[in-house]
Amino acid sequence: MFANFWTDVVTLMATIDPFSVIPAYIGLTHELSPDARARTLLRSILIAFAILLAFMIVGELALNAMGVSVDAFRIAGGIVLLLVGVKMVFAQSLQTGPGEHATAGRDIAVFPLGMPYIAGPAAIMSIVLLTENDLHSIPQQACTLISMCIVLTITYLVLRGAAPMQRILGATGINVMARIMGLVLASLAVQALITGLKNVFFAPQ
Repeated sequence: MFANFWTDVVTLMATIDPFSVIPAYIGLTHELSPDARARTLLRSILIAFAILLAFMIVGELALNAMGVSVDAFRIAGGIVLLLVGVKMVFAQSLQTGPGEHATAGRDIAVFPLGMPYIAGPAAIMSIVLLTENDLHSIPQQACTLISMCIVLTITYLVLRGAAPMQRILGATGINVMARIMGLVLASLAVQALITGLKNVFFAPQ
């Protein structure tokens, strides 16, 4: 269980990748007061938590209702996560830059900060794969929930210190960290693909 805990933390850190959200977060909130910025960030974290928790609870049930096997979802999720990881490694930026700003009448805590910047497709797929009922017991799924809370807390702290962190790391530092996260995510995606294909083609009938 302890090994699974660290795997969950690394997987969610790679898929959420709070460091790559920094430029978009600064661009979206630079017109807000410090208090409003802090409230917006907290709401976006809570919204992302609610989205991921919902998929953790009903994600597999929804798949079963649609007749989609867990292994099929694992393979599809692995492909998507691999594409996201490759994009993170090779692309200049995954997020909208600082030129983006808050738009009147739009709740940026919901969109785009809560989803898709924090609770994006990769994070949603990861949380479903990490809580498969056939592979993970209730205590292990509870451990995944704790891991998710830890990663979202780290995301909150990283974005709270976004401005000084961007000055310290610079664009180059943030891009390097995003590429490292992309490489980790690609590795996890390949492992998901291997597991899914093995279960489909080599599992005992």
